[in-house]
Amino acid sequence: MREHKLKLVKVPNFLIVGDHDTLRALLHDWVEMNFPQSHVLQATKREEGIHVARSMRPEVILFDCGMDMMYGIEAIQTIKQAKPDVKIVVLSMHENHEYRVGAMTAGASAYILKCEMGARLMSVLRDLLSHDPGFSEQDAEKGRSEVEAV
Repeated sequence: MREHKLKLVKVPNFLIVGDHDTLRALLHDWVEMNFPQSHVLQATKREEGIHVARSMRPEVILFDCGMDMMYGIEAIQTIKQAKPDVKIVVLSMHENHEYRVGAMTAGASAYILKCEMGARLMSVLRDLLSHDPGFSEQDAEKGRSEVEAV
């Protein structure tokens, strides 16, 4: 009898942090549609996001920095100190180069302007997850093709 090796593929778990209910709900639905096996957690405040990131250990955090970017940068630093491997994607309305540099220096994996989310979020997540040894390129490709079909 021939043995079949089963390759276990890790499913990314997400945390969405942001104080805008509508954006959080849209991101939650989008993640569930594109990563159906994932668990999607939510936090409405930065402090809650830090707590959930520490206790629930998501692989990806979608972080809406909102109006007060400096508190967002501090939260990113705190999360990365507790969980260095987490991938943090900052979603911001700030086009200011200093904010982008601050977020990336604090440990963000990517910085996406909210007006570009529709065009960039899937490709950024695909790139981030394809560099993680627990995720397969096939799963990233599946996620991309599902979005392109919509």
